[in-house]
Amino acid sequence: MKKLFASKLISFFSLILFIINIFIVWSIYSIHSSLERDAKLISNIGFIRGSTQRILKFELLKNIDSADYSISEVDKIFAIYVADGKAAEFRFDPEIYQPFKSLYGEWNAFKDVLYKNRAGQQQFLQELSLLSESIWSGSNSLMLRKVIGSDRKTSNIKKLYYYVFFLFGSSFIFYLISKIFVQKVEHSSCHDSLTSVYNRSQFDLDIKEEIDRYERNKREFSLLIMDIDHFKKVNDSLGHAEGDRVLKKMAGTVRQCIRKTDFFYRIGGEEFAVLSPETDHESALLLAEKIRSVVEKEFSKDKSKITISIGASVYTDGMSHCDYYNQADKALYEAKRTGRNKSVIFDTKIQ
Repeated sequence: MKKLFASKLISFFSLILFIINIFIVWSIYSIHSSLERDAKLISNIGFIRGSTQRILKFELLKNIDSADYSISEVDKIFAIYVADGKAAEFRFDPEIYQPFKSLYGEWNAFKDVLYKNRAGQQQFLQELSLLSESIWSGSNSLMLRKVIGSDRKTSNIKKLYYYVFFLFGSSFIFYLISKIFVQKVEHSSCHDSLTSVYNRSQFDLDIKEEIDRYERNKREFSLLIMDIDHFKKVNDSLGHAEGDRVLKKMAGTVRQCIRKTDFFYRIGGEEFAVLSPETDHESALLLAEKIRSVVEKEFSKDKSKITISIGASVYTDGMSHCDYYNQADKALYEAKRTGRNKSVIFDTKIQ
């Protein structure tokens, strides 16, 4: 249950961070794209502004071809932004739409007067000059608007970069917290809360794994089950707090007796187990006696003078994990029956 809750919680926060990341990346991309469009528009407006002056100059010099070429280039620019009377590029930018539409109207008026001037009916040079100045002024105003808008966008993108750095730092901190949290949850799910040794659930998993390993490499391993003698008297006479202290001290003592490759478990109230890989019959009995004698010595001067009984079994081919456990349990029962504070290894004589 704890693992499931932790997994859901971490998945939820990971999803939130992912969505924020996607939003920021999309925002940065959108602003970058908008700045590129702004730069292109500013360049095109500058071209329109300069072209009206060049066209007027070509008209005065009677250089019609050059004037018509400049007119066609300006028309191409307006065609990019104006379609069927709607400024397609500015549909999300109403501040630019109306001024650009007005500029487009002035450009059409400029061309009309220009063609009338070419017809030679009368001179329209002064009107052309005024319209050229108006287009120049309108273009300047549009460019200024876009420059100011681009500056705002640049400022926003800088803020987004700060958010990215902040998010990166937050994600890193979240990763560390999650890792620590998951480690604690995983530890609590497979360890006994009182003694900090492995619990019964982990024992059941490990004994099956050791059997599978034996099936692959045929290396012997042993199981020791130990029980504190007359532990109920400790709880009844000295209280459960003293009982808990004894359990913790006993667990610490046993932990010092076993190898790093051995596994130590609390499988019941005062019952513990050791899985000892690559340990044969003789080695298992030696290990059991070592643990028993050290515990007896360690508690000989303690106010709770406890002893332990140990039952051991060596795995043989074909046994199920239940049969294997029952063998060690029968050996433990034999140690209890024959006087306690002793180690017994299972053999066929034990019923």
